Amino acid sequence: MDWADLVVAALLAGVGGLAFILVRGTVGGIFMDIRFGLLRILMIVGSMQVTRHARARRFGLNREWSPRLYPLAIVSWLYRIDYRFWVLMTGGLGQFTGFRAPSTNP
Repeated sequence: MDWADLVVAALLAGVGGLAFILVRGTVGGIFMDIRFGLLRILMIVGSMQVTRHARARRFGLNREWSPRLYPLAIVSWLYRIDYRFWVLMTGGLGQFTGFRAPSTNP
């Protein structure tokens, strides 16, 4: 996988994730919507910056933005893995019914 694949994947994940959040929301309520929405916006901006600097042959700036894009691209996956470990180790301590925020429980 080269940098172009990561940029395209991050851009698509950012746009798709932001659209999903706007249409369906997240399971954690408004605060999670805001946090994950901001994350998706940062992914889109990071993808555009990496591409913009590479196309303009400003490789110094491209090398500054590329390491920022990688963690933005994998943080949602890492959150899910971390959450699964939490549930396995604690039996779901602190988890609300259906993984919904307290304000969205019936």
